[in-house]
Order: sequence, then C-alpha cells, then structure tokens
Amino acid sequence: MLDVEGLSRWQANFPNLKELWIISPAFRDDKQPHLRASIADNLKRGVRFLYFLGKADLEEGKPFWLFLRRLAAELRKSSAQVEKQIQAIPLDETERRWITSDLFLANPTDPVTRAGFVGLRYDQANRFAFRMSDWDVEVTVGSISPLVVKKLGKERL
Repeated sequence: MLDVEGLSRWQANFPNLKELWIISPAFRDDKQPHLRASIADNLKRGVRFLYFLGKADLEEGKPFWLFLRRLAAELRKSSAQVEKQIQAIPLDETERRWITSDLFLANPTDPVTRAGFVGLRYDQANRFAFRMSDWDVEVTVGSISPLVVKKLGKERL
C-alpha cells in the first residue's frame, strides 16, 4: 500500500516506463501536487499518458483541461505539445459505470513489465493505492483494451 507521495514516487521511478493508463471516476490529479510533479517528470522522459475520464471532465474550463494548461505552463511548452503525450478517452455515462475506483497501469501493453495500483479515495481525492497482482493487471488491461481499440484504433495498442 502506498500513500499519494509513494504512488508519485512509483510513477517517477518505474523502470523503462513508456506508457501510463489512468482510469478515474472523477479527475482530481490537478489538486495533487505530488502526482502532477511525477507526471511532469515523466513527460520529460517521453512517457505517454492515456486517461479514461468522463466527458464532462474534459470540457473547456473543467479539471482535466485546466490540468493540461497547468502542466504546459510548468513545462514551458504549448498545450499542443503536452497533448501529444497526454491523451484522454472520453467516457459517456454507460462506459463510466464500470469505473468504481482509480486505476494506475504502467506499461499496460507489455506483459513483461506492466504493473498497476488501485487507488482509494477520501473526500474525492486519492489518498492511498494498493498494488494489483499481475493477474489482476492482466485481466484489467484485457477488459479495457477493447475500449481503447474502439475509441483510438488498433494502432494505439
């Protein structure tokens, strides 16, 4: 089990991290300075991010939109440059029903290196995360991959 700072360190120190999938019922990473800092560091190392979020969270002026702009300013990059590495899959209400907690999946398409955590929230913010077993990560990626293909195409996997 990790607290938010530990989860941030895990993301920042994950060996050979190429991609991180973050599945969230309600986006609040913009309020977590440790997570935002590890994301900024990972962007500098070329890591790609794929967020699965409700459509409302992606609208202009909403938390994810603000998060991207904050990151761009912190990194001194344009929003377009940041959005090349950070992509979001908008989920409608039907697709969001299966999201009951936050998931953090490192290198999800690589069966050798992938790993994951399930986040626990308190007052709508991540406070702790539990490490997923390899089997649970495999099942979760297998369940989510069809949605990635549907929304982004096979070449994304």
